[in-house]
Amino acid sequence: MRTLHIAGDNVVARSAINVIAGSKCLANALHGFAIAVIVAVATLAGSAPASAQFFTREVPPKLEFFRVKAKYTVKESGETVAFDFVRPCRAVYGRDFNGDTFSLGPGKIDPSDFFGYFVGDFPKVTRDGHAVVIKIPDVCSGKSVRNDGAAVDFVPATRWYDNADDLSYGIMYAAEEAYQSPWAKIIFDGASVQSATASDFKDWQQHAADDFRSSRAVQHPFGFSNSDIMGGKLIATACFGVARLELPPELKDLAVRARPSSDTRFWTLQASKDAGGDHAEAANQLLEEFSHPKNRTHLFGGRLLNRYRPIYGNSSVPTEDRGSIDDRSARTGELHPVYHEAFALSTFAADRQAARPLYTDIDLRPESRGFLLCATTIPFADLKKAAEGLSWAGWFAAQTPIAGSPHIPTDTPPAFFFENADYLHLRSSQ
Repeated sequence: MRTLHIAGDNVVARSAINVIAGSKCLANALHGFAIAVIVAVATLAGSAPASAQFFTREVPPKLEFFRVKAKYTVKESGETVAFDFVRPCRAVYGRDFNGDTFSLGPGKIDPSDFFGYFVGDFPKVTRDGHAVVIKIPDVCSGKSVRNDGAAVDFVPATRWYDNADDLSYGIMYAAEEAYQSPWAKIIFDGASVQSATASDFKDWQQHAADDFRSSRAVQHPFGFSNSDIMGGKLIATACFGVARLELPPELKDLAVRARPSSDTRFWTLQASKDAGGDHAEAANQLLEEFSHPKNRTHLFGGRLLNRYRPIYGNSSVPTEDRGSIDDRSARTGELHPVYHEAFALSTFAADRQAARPLYTDIDLRPESRGFLLCATTIPFADLKKAAEGLSWAGWFAAQTPIAGSPHIPTDTPPAFFFENADYLHLRSSQ
């Protein structure tokens, strides 16, 4: 069985190989299909510029090149892992079937391209055979860098992989406090991004191979290519967990009423509705407080709920003092990772042999704060076949069932659930 050691021998999280499911993933799949069709048609129309121009157009970027620097120290060995690379910003746009434009990112839709739409991460292999991967910040609009070329500090979304030859499972340092955990494998020593020039880009390419260390999964000094990310290699880029937020005082009375029972620690509004009576009525009122526009004024930790966008929609980690490089008002909240993932193919055989049902657990121990568990994805048909004969026990948090969680296997936590009448847990993903 493959395992991911977050800390010592007594702290182990199973590898997670998740299925893409749900409306969000369906939308992403349709969007990807639209991109493929658009680019294919534009390519075929190369001999007819007018036709090709309808589907794709090139817009001069505000920033032509940018340089990213980041430095980490591996705790166990004391090794310094330093990133210093330059990226281009050739902005390419396509049109969807409604005629609206959307970004295809810098570079080309080319499987061998290292600077294309799908390449959003840059890897480094340590001398002990681990890997550190950082998310490349989205700064081509120019809004996140200084006009005078000075560096801007930020905190990259960083993933750690125990085995640089196998990047199918890993841990994301999704908040600054993850580096303070005794489970942390690395120390963050700072990062910056600044504008660069064509000369900088050329110079970096010429020297990128200096001190380059490869693995089975990291084979080029320019980093990952489109084909690596699109399926050429198994790279865990989807990361999962929850953000734990204290309920505003004005909502706690409603939460007390909606709570299915006084001994139910984790619960969803569905559990309240199933309990009926005043529980169901309070659950409807609580949902109204969250969802109705006129009621979206409640402060969670002094901020509106929509300010907590841990990673999704941000290309850097939001910090408490300055937000993310994309959104200065974004914050993470108290993040915790998925601990045991029901959809790891490596766990199916063990679960079947031990006559265990499938389940997924969220780690709420203090040491887990700031982490998310990262996983590769597999086709739903493969998942369904692998899970044959296994029952589904549901979603757990701190090894305790989440009352009202889905009765069928799902690969992500409920969108939100409650802890006693004190906390709201929001699904967090990258």
